[in-house]
Amino acid sequence: MSTSSPLNENSDGVVERQRHGNSHHTPKLDAETKAVMNADAKLSNPLRGISHDRLMTDVEIVAQERGLTHLLPDLKKGALIAQDPSCVWQYRAQKFLTS
Repeated sequence: MSTSSPLNENSDGVVERQRHGNSHHTPKLDAETKAVMNADAKLSNPLRGISHDRLMTDVEIVAQERGLTHLLPDLKKGALIAQDPSCVWQYRAQKFLTS
């Protein structure tokens, strides 16, 4: 009697685990778990999901309220970087290419 192993060796000699059925299995989450995950995502970056126009308008309002309009370009850049930290590299590359 032969038993099948859950491991297979592919053509490159790499041992892989056999996949059965749906390889994209994701567990079903209850409503409470989904709510907690959504809250965690929002807390990790509260600016995520805000449109560019809305973000810039909010920055302008805060700058006017606080008397910081002279810093508006820097505040806008900071808001964009806070929203998406990966954009700092895009900004630096653009600044480097245009200088």
